[in-house]
Amino acid sequence: MIKIGSARIDENGNATGGLAGDQTGKEVAIENYYNHRLGWWVLRAKSATVANKLATAMKRACANSHIGYDQSNRESLYAQAMKVGYDPGKVTVACETDCSALVRVCLAYAGVYCGVFNTATMIPIILATGKFDKLACNPDDLYTGDILVTKTQGHTVIVTSGKMRTSSENAYTPANPTSGTLSKTVEREGTVTAGALNVRKLPGKSNPLVTFTGPIKYGTKVGICDTAKASDGSDWYYIKLNGHYGFVSAKYIK
Repeated sequence: MIKIGSARIDENGNATGGLAGDQTGKEVAIENYYNHRLGWWVLRAKSATVANKLATAMKRACANSHIGYDQSNRESLYAQAMKVGYDPGKVTVACETDCSALVRVCLAYAGVYCGVFNTATMIPIILATGKFDKLACNPDDLYTGDILVTKTQGHTVIVTSGKMRTSSENAYTPANPTSGTLSKTVEREGTVTAGALNVRKLPGKSNPLVTFTGPIKYGTKVGICDTAKASDGSDWYYIKLNGHYGFVSAKYIK
């Protein structure tokens, strides 16, 4: 049986207004996997070590009655967890979180540090770290430590009990990071306006370059398939060039 952990709702069945801490044992809890009405994306850590730490952090958070649910005070858990090495199991002050803020704490425990996000913005921010792949959700192929995020703003959870990853670092060979993520159909054509435009594996200037091409020259025509946001909020195009795909900064494409 696949199990998932998350911050769910306060003791009164509301998003805000409850007491700090888990009053019912169900505000932050583990439950059986279910198909969300909005559908799930899977964010899978490339490193088995990171994945296993994500699951551990979620289990420890769900077992800690000091952690409750309240969207209006969602960052108070992060502030407390920071004091104890981001280990939610060591938090001893009554505090609050919500589903995405809890995942951010679990990421920090696993050594992946991100800015504040919610379920509408977390996917590009987490992908920009270069440590995760975004995959279509197959309930028969979920691994411990997988992060599930609804396809539109809604909810996020971490798989606490699924298929086991090996314990060695990077033992898992990830799928294509754009598989099931972005359209690969060329929607329109663009022209490079920079003298030499880098193509990257993920949106954001800090992400690694692709290997199929060097910088694209001024005036080169590229196929624009989709758009994406980098963690700094900048716009990027997902392009097709000579049968290959990558990301380029939108401000250098006309």
